[in-house]
Amino acid sequence: MSGYTWLRRRLWIILTSVLLLLAAATPFLWAGYHAYVAQAVVERYHSDEARAHFAVCLRFWPWSRSVRLHLLAAQAARRQGDYEEASRLIHECQNALHDNSAEVVFEWAMLRAAMGDLDVTIGPLQETAQAQPSLLPVVYEALAEGYLVMSRILDALRTTDAWLALEPNNPQAWFVRGKIHRQIGAVQSLVADCQRVLELDPERTEARWWLALALLDIGRYQEAEQQLQIYGRSHPHDVEVRVRQALCLWRLEREAEAHALLDGVLAEQPQHGLALLTRGQMHLKAFRYAEAEPWLRQAARILPYDYIAQNALWECLRQQGKTEEAEAQREWAETLYERRTQLTEILTHLMQQKPDDPALHYQVGALYLQLGSPQVGEAWLLSALRLDEHYVPALEALAKHAQERGDKERAEEYRRQAQSAKKRQASPLPK
Repeated sequence: MSGYTWLRRRLWIILTSVLLLLAAATPFLWAGYHAYVAQAVVERYHSDEARAHFAVCLRFWPWSRSVRLHLLAAQAARRQGDYEEASRLIHECQNALHDNSAEVVFEWAMLRAAMGDLDVTIGPLQETAQAQPSLLPVVYEALAEGYLVMSRILDALRTTDAWLALEPNNPQAWFVRGKIHRQIGAVQSLVADCQRVLELDPERTEARWWLALALLDIGRYQEAEQQLQIYGRSHPHDVEVRVRQALCLWRLEREAEAHALLDGVLAEQPQHGLALLTRGQMHLKAFRYAEAEPWLRQAARILPYDYIAQNALWECLRQQGKTEEAEAQREWAETLYERRTQLTEILTHLMQQKPDDPALHYQVGALYLQLGSPQVGEAWLLSALRLDEHYVPALEALAKHAQERGDKERAEEYRRQAQSAKKRQASPLPK
């Protein structure tokens, strides 16, 4: 073998070895990059971005064995309301990684607090924060979320105020405060909170979306349209953005542009309720009642629990002299309005006075079911049972709900529990 051939073979072997080593190392290098970025963005409360990076890095060894990364990923999931995923990650720490350290227990308590399980978590969390004052802000965050879940609005606001007293420039504290104001419909306060979030962190896109919707609600259409333009740059294919832009343009008397946007949306999604409603409203406000009617009928069919859609159809029918149908439509619109008014009264006032009253939790659950929000309604009914496992109205409502969605076995179980609770209430007290 010539020296030249031998050298070529040696170089080929070395090159191949290097390439194989790089190929073997690439997944871990890639995972390391995602782990680094995930930790950086989770500290800035960019939970959606952090979760995308955690999903990559947790698939590879050795980062998949990191308790710290699991807990940070659980924290990001908790902040986005994905409690099931947060719970899975914490259980993985305890079971697969065999770690039940104070840090894992603390994150588990934070998750339970954020889910509204406050009775058993407030004490331990406060004790931990007293021993480690640096943890107080994150404890405030979890407690505020938990109070919000339980509609204890005043407690939630007091907690965020205490958090802001510690960290006045924390965008997450302002964001959680905005979430509270959003839930109770305090739109002006929501605007101020979201503006503060964006001053501190212009990349918080969810806050920008909330701000745009709030500005639209209070008639500040020019500002809303500006926020939607910024938001739309990072969400170019989001039809929800285009529909709201059309609303703004119509209100700003740029009807042709609004029509063009809505035509594009409806070409993609012919059954988009808000787009149909907006087209109908445009005709309605221009006194073109016959043209408005088919649009509003479609919108009312797709959005059966939307008061604005149902009320707009009533107005359209009334203006055309369709008296009998208009009257039935008016009754349904008024029913929706009354239910929403009652729900707001309970959540913003009565619940503050009696946060642990199962009757109020039951009423909220029943109203949400009647307003077409079955998952939220069921959650509130189950919350009533956590306060009183023998509360008959909640058991009966859950039985009816399970029956309506075809779960006969669960419906029968709830009926059995309701009958047992009735018998218990009817039994005389022991002497």
